[in-house]
Amino acid sequence: MQRALLDNSTSMWHIGGRNHPLDAASPSTRAINLRHRSGYQPMPNNTPISSTLTADMLGRISDAHQEHHVVLWSGDEQTRRSMGILLSEHLRSLPQVELFEFDGSEITDLAGFCRQLSVQFASEYAGPGGMRAGVMRAGGTPAGEPDADGVVAPEPVAVSIDGPGGVIECLRERNAGTSDAMPMAKRRYYLWHDADTLLTRSPATFGAIFDAMAGVAAEAEYASEDLLLIHRAILVGGPALAQYAKDTTGQFQTWLTDAAGSPPLWKVITGLEHPPVAVIEL
Repeated sequence: MQRALLDNSTSMWHIGGRNHPLDAASPSTRAINLRHRSGYQPMPNNTPISSTLTADMLGRISDAHQEHHVVLWSGDEQTRRSMGILLSEHLRSLPQVELFEFDGSEITDLAGFCRQLSVQFASEYAGPGGMRAGVMRAGGTPAGEPDADGVVAPEPVAVSIDGPGGVIECLRERNAGTSDAMPMAKRRYYLWHDADTLLTRSPATFGAIFDAMAGVAAEAEYASEDLLLIHRAILVGGPALAQYAKDTTGQFQTWLTDAAGSPPLWKVITGLEHPPVAVIEL
């Protein structure tokens, strides 16, 4: 199968066969950690990879998300839905993985994203060992009050990117791994179906959310002394995602700049020039 790799300098390579490094077995998490700690830089972002939707595609996506956030796009709605279902099933089957799955068709603003992020934390961290157990608990126990088991539900995610209780603060949280039934996760995936819905409605909001996801991920890998949690965003949607990937001011290619004109926060914290993003046409 042939793939076309495009880097930020617009150079093009056509690679065939299965001898390219991306076709090799994925490196272990430990190997990735060592390279990140030593200043390893991922390959250039905005890397389109064209292929057909086959079983081989799942392996290629898995290779890509070892080092990158992945943007999957297609003009065919059924193709997008099929891949979204396949990815969801695959990621849920992996050990020590948290999967936060977003229905992008219901996300038209920041409030919509924060509502779904609250639900995802409640689902993933359910039980006494979960940091946000019961954020949206069925049965209606209000946030801040203990339920019958004495578990206190924290406040839902605030409708804010970097404010108290907002998206960034929430994404930095992790499972405490307090029992054999709830071990500490090594990887967290954000699978965002129909991500182009918000992009089309509000490119600025979309960019800010993706910037937060990629920034927290880079912070965990490059700047944190805590036990490493690999964060990866996987966005699925239509051609609008591919168009956005070509925008040199968009958050697939650059960190969001500070409103006061200071250097981008995540560039300062992590030393990375841009978020690592692979764009794949299904």
